[in-house]
Amino acid sequence: MPEFTKETGIEVELEVIPESDITAKMLLEFSSGSGRYDVVQNNIIYIPGFVKAGYIDPLDDLATKLPKYLDRADFVPGYLNTNIVDGKLYGLPVYGESTFLMYRKDLFEQYGLTPPKTFDEVISAAKTIKEKSNGEIAGITMRGAQGIQNVYVWAGWLWGYGGEFLTKDGKSALGTPEAAASLDAFAKILRDYGPVGAANFGWEENHVLFQQGKAGMTMDATVNGAFNEDPAVSSVVGKVGYVPVPKQTDALKGGSSSLAVHSLYITSASAQKEAAWLFASWATAKEQQIKSFSIAPNSGVTSEAALIRMNSTSATEPSRKRC
Repeated sequence: MPEFTKETGIEVELEVIPESDITAKMLLEFSSGSGRYDVVQNNIIYIPGFVKAGYIDPLDDLATKLPKYLDRADFVPGYLNTNIVDGKLYGLPVYGESTFLMYRKDLFEQYGLTPPKTFDEVISAAKTIKEKSNGEIAGITMRGAQGIQNVYVWAGWLWGYGGEFLTKDGKSALGTPEAAASLDAFAKILRDYGPVGAANFGWEENHVLFQQGKAGMTMDATVNGAFNEDPAVSSVVGKVGYVPVPKQTDALKGGSSSLAVHSLYITSASAQKEAAWLFASWATAKEQQIKSFSIAPNSGVTSEAALIRMNSTSATEPSRKRC
């Protein structure tokens, strides 16, 4: 941000809020019309509600008026398009991820296992790893903490069992046999073959345990791959295999993997919308996303140019930048 200030003369005051608290804090400020925040970051699942309530502004006019930092064609289309409501752009994606199953190739080879394609195979592999290691290695680790943490990961089980959250007419679909079976399987595998304390695991606890070599599998965000392959923080570099989220049936309502995108939005109550736009478009530009590789592992970039740079770096330099 000092570079942004030097270039534009605009000073930015950053406030960091825990993810579990950020939406409640935003809604409090939005509903009061305080204008305290010019730019906010959150998951795109909130965009429809924010738009309907008039809490965030469309960005098209600002993009036309101040195009300096915006390269719309550089964004991964699947990430950018989640920010469009009724043909208008409401956010700029700063982070994106999907989910997949990660497994220890060395343990799978040692115990004669094959990469799971169904959840029955996941459960069987988890049982084998825990029993063959005499309980020293958990069969699988996943987020078990209440709220968005376990729901985000369990969603893959729900979809993979052929379930869904809502029916086509907008009613709850969680009372179906498919949903019940997915929840039973998710809870059972963590109880029987997961690590001690899994009920309190969020994203950080989960990926750290796997990086420490204390679990045979994990199912979580694709960004975890960058941490798995970072020798500065991981003991399993080069030992991890990555496969799509398994499916228990071919009768899926959609895919079994999640898509999560976090974007920057300009608040309707902001009194400095042009400055806010300049910051949001600068912060999400390819130049800043490429620079992020020198700070920490980051496979959640939303820039095509950054993805190309990331892939070329990971292929040639086995360093912290591997993703």
